[in-house]
Amino acid sequence: VKGFVKKCNGNPVSDGFITGFLGPFSVAEIQNGYFSASGIICSSNTVHPIAIDRETMYQNSQQDFTIRAGINDLDTLTACTPAQQEYFSYTVDGVTNVFTPPQYKLDAGYDLALNTNRVQVVDVLNGVVQRVQLSYLGNPVTGDHQVSSFELGMPPNDYFFLDPVPSVTISNYGLIGQFIDGSFSGQAMDFSDNTVHTLSCSFHIQRDY
Repeated sequence: VKGFVKKCNGNPVSDGFITGFLGPFSVAEIQNGYFSASGIICSSNTVHPIAIDRETMYQNSQQDFTIRAGINDLDTLTACTPAQQEYFSYTVDGVTNVFTPPQYKLDAGYDLALNTNRVQVVDVLNGVVQRVQLSYLGNPVTGDHQVSSFELGMPPNDYFFLDPVPSVTISNYGLIGQFIDGSFSGQAMDFSDNTVHTLSCSFHIQRDY
């Protein structure tokens, strides 16, 4: 499967990803507007790919495509609609994975009593297991906030940030029912084998509280 993703102004999306092109859990990075990936399908099926531009937090409008064995060209998608697809994206040493519903439940919000913001991703398909836990201090506003705790567990890997722990940059903080957008990156240790990796994350999650 291949294709091209452009912004509203016609320029190629330089920092984005696309999901759903081979089924609900497929994901590929968009590089200079282009994406390509391969997989195994047993029969033709209809897919609903969603391409997201991380820079603008825009996505394409939904289009249906029939995927068959062989080369499938989705042509050009335009990321020109405010993103409605919740996601938590993480990249380890250049390899990207994305958590999206329905397999993953994404929660985010602000705890007034503790003056703490939280982001959580739970895998509801495999035993209701927490995959991401992020907390950062400060009021529910945009800007840079110090991360107070973080863990990303995707067996066999289990990542924690090394000192200095990075700040999370919040570019949008909506009201309850609206979206929270943020990103952060740093050096992280995989406690499964004590190796150090470059880890970057971004998220677009509907505020729950």
